[in-house]
Amino acid sequence: MRIGSVALCVCSAAFALAWTPACSSNVSTAAPGATDAGVSVDAGDAVPQIAAPTTDHATWDVAANGPFHVGYRTVQTSYTTPNGVTRSFDVNIWYPTLDDDGTTAKYDDIFYDNATYVDASLAASVYAGGKYPVQIYSHGDRGYPDNSAFLMRHFASHGWIAVAPRHIGNTLNDTPTSKPEEIYYLRGLDIKASLDLLEKLPSSDVLAGKTDTTRVVMTGHSFGSHSVWTVAGAPFDVDGLTAKCKPATGTPTMAPCTDADLAAFGAGVHDARVISGFTMAGTLRPDWTGAHGENGVHIPMFFMSGTDDQIGQSAFYDSIAPFPFTWVDVQGACHLFFSTGKCNNIADAKQVPIVGSFAMAFARKTLMNDSTQDVSDTLAGRKNDPAVVTFQVR
Repeated sequence: MRIGSVALCVCSAAFALAWTPACSSNVSTAAPGATDAGVSVDAGDAVPQIAAPTTDHATWDVAANGPFHVGYRTVQTSYTTPNGVTRSFDVNIWYPTLDDDGTTAKYDDIFYDNATYVDASLAASVYAGGKYPVQIYSHGDRGYPDNSAFLMRHFASHGWIAVAPRHIGNTLNDTPTSKPEEIYYLRGLDIKASLDLLEKLPSSDVLAGKTDTTRVVMTGHSFGSHSVWTVAGAPFDVDGLTAKCKPATGTPTMAPCTDADLAAFGAGVHDARVISGFTMAGTLRPDWTGAHGENGVHIPMFFMSGTDDQIGQSAFYDSIAPFPFTWVDVQGACHLFFSTGKCNNIADAKQVPIVGSFAMAFARKTLMNDSTQDVSDTLAGRKNDPAVVTFQVR
């Protein structure tokens, strides 16, 4: 089968082989919110299917990809920023499918993903109430939504919906030399808008009403880690930012900001739907949140870093004590081990067994209160080689 789009409609797909041709009208919501989400399906030949899983999802190994294949689609949403500008951007979605064939993904028309099928059919949820658990991801500075595609595939193969907004103005192709200060809060508002999008999909969309956005796990890479912390509740240091970007006297020491920017920083970007945060190769930025921004966070947090990527991880771990925190440092991992890979001293084949296992175990524990042996052993550091993984928890 082939799926297309018409006018302002966005590609989507139906459960397994149950196709419903439809294309919704525009969806308008209060900012941040969803717009122009719909479904358009063209008739075609049936796609070969794999067998649906018959085992309990709680028995699936967190260190291995799950039994589903992975589908991928893009939806657009928009909201009005505090400065009164309409911000429209793509939201990429990975999801479980039983399709065994199809057009494979090519991200940003550059990066190939031969393990993911574009606009594949959607497999039925194996989770309680027929809803899909949700993991949402924030990419790094000058990155793109698909940077950590291996992790998004991992979650989708376990039956989750994995979502990643494109932080426009801070991607591979459009980041200015001097980033505007608003990007620090806009990234958090992008996360909010993406979750709103899932909640307000039109009835014609096969995911409408089927994602559990009341309890969401957020992940982030590099600068995306800082975004995780702010969405988790870390406040911005408004007084410190005002002194730098709009001082009463003298010249700003950072890019100028508006009164609307300062009000947005004061309001923060905390989203109570995010109930745990998983950060990779990035830390909380005290120059933006003050010395102890972590004190505003009251959800479980997890941090992964690499020995070949010295970002001050040890000092960061010590600086936020006694905040309850798990830190995993991976021997030989460079900055991109947690995204596109190709590090010199560790193979990409270890991304899922190491990063994927900790992320999935942490997600299952915090979202589902999973206490299975696999999850417990992973989160206690008992499943990984201590020569490769240094594990600390408090």
